[in-house]
Amino acid sequence: YTRLEEGKCKMTDVVIGYRGDAEEFEKKQALIMEKQARLEKMELDEMSEEEEEEEFEELEYTGPNEEEVYKLFEKIQKTFKSYVNSNNKNGYLDNKTVKARQKFSESISELRLAPKLVSTMMEVVFHRVNDVKKEENIIRQACFDAGMPRKLFYDSFPGNETNFDWLTSTNFDSTLKKALGAYKDNIYYAQKSLLEHEVSMQITISELKDINKKLRQGDRKAKNAKSQMIEANLRLVISIAKKYANRGLQFLDLIQEGNVGLMKAVDKFEYRRGYKFSTYATWWIRQAITRSIADQARTIRIPVHMIETINKL
Repeated sequence: YTRLEEGKCKMTDVVIGYRGDAEEFEKKQALIMEKQARLEKMELDEMSEEEEEEEFEELEYTGPNEEEVYKLFEKIQKTFKSYVNSNNKNGYLDNKTVKARQKFSESISELRLAPKLVSTMMEVVFHRVNDVKKEENIIRQACFDAGMPRKLFYDSFPGNETNFDWLTSTNFDSTLKKALGAYKDNIYYAQKSLLEHEVSMQITISELKDINKKLRQGDRKAKNAKSQMIEANLRLVISIAKKYANRGLQFLDLIQEGNVGLMKAVDKFEYRRGYKFSTYATWWIRQAITRSIADQARTIRIPVHMIETINKL
């Protein structure tokens, strides 16, 4: 929010929409679709790279209503301050703090964050989870080496990740408790490290795992959707590749380069920009194929749009 106010980043780098903006988006999309209809009537083969880029710039979704977004940011700031104040006063485990954090989370959920920002946030969570797993592996291995049954460990350890009295308060038999005594230092320091992670994140290990689980599920769904988009548009790659036959690359190579362009289109596609995926994919596939032909056919690289102009002449 501060970077936005200072002009250090664009609105669309942070937010692509907000809850309740459907009507506004539909109005903008109607205008964009008119431009797209004009674009689809034009012969793409007769357009240079620069002309294509200009057309796609016209189709750009300029982002959500900034005034509404800034109002939401102000609301988020208020809920965040309430959460911080409660956390400083009562601690992150207190019910008041948990409720304040929930309100803060709900206020953020009113915004649709940009994909790149979401990816960055996910990486932070995944990295933290990996660090937590390393410490848990130390504890688990120590317990197994002491002779603790696997079922007993998995029944008793979850929820006690940072409970230093876990080994003494749990009803283990005397033989196991004695065996665990040899590993208590390893377990203690691993639990201490887990507690440091909790304090740093201001959430419990269990909450972190729950967040990680939901993120992983969402990430899997997104990857499956991308795979389906690629498979559904393979015919488009073949139809475009046919137009570039006998220009220096074999047909299978053209298809391979076209597939690379298709994958880039899937990664970069944002439906809120207004144009259909097929139009966007066509541009990326053509760019990948024409660039590959240019690289293979000439020792001195010439910009693709100049090569197309030369071919017309």
